Amino acid sequence: MTRLERPEQPPPQGSLPHPNRPRVAICMTTYNPRPKFLERQIASIKIQTYDNWTCFISDDNSGPDTQAFLRGLIADDNRFHLSVMPDRVGFYRNFERCLGLVSDDTDLIALADHDDYWHSDKLEKLVNALRPHDTLVYSDMNIVDEDLRLRSNTYWMARRNNYRRLDLLIAANTVTGAASMFRRSLLQYVLPFPPQTNESFHDHWIAVVALTLGTLSYVDEPLYDYVQHQQNVIGHTDGGHTTRLETFRSTLLRWGSLLKTGATPNFDFWRDVYVHDVLRLKVMAETVLLRLDGKLDKRTRAVLHRYAVLDRSAASLVWLAARSASNLTGRNYTLFAENRFLRGVMWKLVARGAHTKT
Repeated sequence: MTRLERPEQPPPQGSLPHPNRPRVAICMTTYNPRPKFLERQIASIKIQTYDNWTCFISDDNSGPDTQAFLRGLIADDNRFHLSVMPDRVGFYRNFERCLGLVSDDTDLIALADHDDYWHSDKLEKLVNALRPHDTLVYSDMNIVDEDLRLRSNTYWMARRNNYRRLDLLIAANTVTGAASMFRRSLLQYVLPFPPQTNESFHDHWIAVVALTLGTLSYVDEPLYDYVQHQQNVIGHTDGGHTTRLETFRSTLLRWGSLLKTGATPNFDFWRDVYVHDVLRLKVMAETVLLRLDGKLDKRTRAVLHRYAVLDRSAASLVWLAARSASNLTGRNYTLFAENRFLRGVMWKLVARGAHTKT
């Protein structure tokens, strides 16, 4: 197994920010990070070859020892600015707050997790890859374990990458926040974040807004190391390497068993899918439609409307059922997300029917 060792080199002497280069704001959130990972990440940001940046750190009310350790790490570099939350709000709202710290003179925003390790040219390559009509650019990543041993040199071990189709991106996000850089102009539409469910993620919301307003670019190269460990809020998965035939067969067997035994589906799970997933997509689509009214073409508006009425439109239900069926036999970009959403919508229809009868 390969172990990744990265030399921590000091920044070039005499290297000063260049006013004619885009100013980048790095937004990092922290909450009781493991010291060794935090120290490595701070060091990797300090040695970026692209030097016109400022890093805003929003700490989600970590313990005093963590805050003192963090202050010590950044004390020698005035490009870092630490802000501490008075109480804990969770990573979703903490990223929202961190984005609110970005100054008006910023051109681009890069998101950072406290336990990754940036390759020294990460910012440089993202800035260079952002085309004039792009709203956001993101890259691939290495997957490493807690001992920094390389598990994969790409995120895309099983699922497909998508950064062009809005309908697929809403169903299942492929744009990882820590891999991303986007234009500051997006903030007027991104902030405030939509209401939160248990499945709300800041990077998904930002990516949907970015693709609605323009195009995305992708750097087909790992520009940082994602540390997969037990404390990850969001872990990487390889999708189980299940083939389409295996998925189709297991689905038929599962439903055949239910019909044969007369057992009922797990309606508690279906309800949770509706509350945490279907409602999240509905609110996301509704928010984009409201905030970007007048900026949407007919096709984009139709995609957003389909999700906004997911649980109260016969046409949307038929579309969702067709997408669920195609996932079992065709090219699956969404890790069967539509199959899960269909269960949530069906629970809502059943619950609505039961309520009507009473």
